[in-house]
Amino acid sequence: MKNNRILLVCTFLLIISLVLLTGCGKKTIEQLTTDYGVIVDGGSFDKDSVLISNKIESSSIIGQQILSQISVFDYDKEAGIHIFDIYVELDGSKIQPNGKVIVTIPLPNNDITSGIILHIKDNMQIERIVPNFVNGKIIFETSSFSYFVLVQEQKECMHQFGEWEILFEASCEENGTKVRYCSICKR
Repeated sequence: MKNNRILLVCTFLLIISLVLLTGCGKKTIEQLTTDYGVIVDGGSFDKDSVLISNKIESSSIIGQQILSQISVFDYDKEAGIHIFDIYVELDGSKIQPNGKVIVTIPLPNNDITSGIILHIKDNMQIERIVPNFVNGKIIFETSSFSYFVLVQEQKECMHQFGEWEILFEASCEENGTKVRYCSICKR
């Protein structure tokens, strides 16, 4: 009987110790916010993590480098382009989320109701993201941070084709090639 009490007390103390130790681990948070109103939901970040968001001017040196990286994409280069550098810092180092996160950015202009996000990843690959536009905010999902560029998709062109150009003359043995291009979109 006395052994049963000792065993019961030891078991009780072990359970209490485990509960207390579990609460002593690192704390994580699931939402980070900036003063500008950028929000990141998810990612299991350390409680001391800080969300950083900077708007990059497209005329700046960094802005010009980013625009040159996305120049291969077909987007409306005449429409407004908005570049955001979004990342999380912990102890002075940039860190990435643990899994996918949802990013919410206040729209820089309430007239914007559509567009795409071109996400320049660390490996210089460019990911095309279709965001949602809700109540003056852009909302999208990503699994990494870096530069995010909001652009307007290219509108369909009402082509105005020029004259045919002969690239290769036809011969008895081979077909020729001729092309013509749109004077508006150059395609």
